[in-house]
Amino acid sequence: IKMMAASKLASLGEIATGIAHEINQPLTYLSSFVQRMRRKLEKNILDKNKLKKELDTSYNQIDRIVTIIDHLRVFGRRDQMEKQQISIETVFNNTLILMEESVRMKNITLIKNIEHNLPLIWGNPNQLEQVFINLLQNAVGAFHKNTKDGEIFVDISLLKAEGLVVIKVSDNGIGIERKNQNKIFEPFFSTKEVGKGTGLGLSIAYGIVQEHRGSIECESTINKGTTLKIELPIC
Repeated sequence: IKMMAASKLASLGEIATGIAHEINQPLTYLSSFVQRMRRKLEKNILDKNKLKKELDTSYNQIDRIVTIIDHLRVFGRRDQMEKQQISIETVFNNTLILMEESVRMKNITLIKNIEHNLPLIWGNPNQLEQVFINLLQNAVGAFHKNTKDGEIFVDISLLKAEGLVVIKVSDNGIGIERKNQNKIFEPFFSTKEVGKGTGLGLSIAYGIVQEHRGSIECESTINKGTTLKIELPIC
């Protein structure tokens, strides 16, 4: 539990910059909107039709901020949620509320391929979201600082004959040496520089996947990229 709490705090810390940027965009629009309306009121040149459109846009911006904050409250609380029938696609989309801006700010392209009408799985949505965050953070960390043409590819599909949902998170980053590929799920093991990673993320992900009666494995080639594959049983 302490390891999971530490990993979650580290995750929130690493994505805080992206979330701040994501919230700042609608706040900037709202601030500009208020200033424009104030000037127009002073000059008595309000156009009702334009005002209505801008108000609608403003409400959408506010909804975006509320969505992010509400989801942070759910994600940040102590995890006591029981397992239930859940959509893995919904879990992934909720993860993007926290992670998408962080990926974009690194100039990395995120590509999604999610099979339609996937069956539900039996699991804890908050824990599985933690798994997605750890996998995406691991993929982001696979690129050098000034990366060009960086891509993260997320593929979620059904292996019907086996009754499994298969999740693959791939990157075209620096890759992992073969001698380390069996160690990345060990607690406190990290290929990052000292002070740049707790080494807990993938070990926490491994534990959560095991709790969900699933499996996780790594395939990687130096300077070509890494794929982390998770298989989870459907309900």
